[in-house]
Amino acid sequence: MKPNKIQALRDMSFEELSKELESTRAKLFGLKCQQLVGGGTSNTHNIKDLRRKIARIFTVLTENKLKNKKSA
Repeated sequence: MKPNKIQALRDMSFEELSKELESTRAKLFGLKCQQLVGGGTSNTHNIKDLRRKIARIFTVLTENKLKNKKSA
């Protein structure tokens, strides 16, 4: 994984991360629907990429939560 992918997420605020998570989940839902219908069989790697991006976002959100907990 490139370090700048996770670093870009770490530089985002909570609101930006929430919006990014929402849009990424919507894209994933769309791709899964396309796959079920049979129209998007060539984009199967995109599903994996989006799932990993969602996991990265959750990781950064958890890091921020723990960081705020320690400082309080």
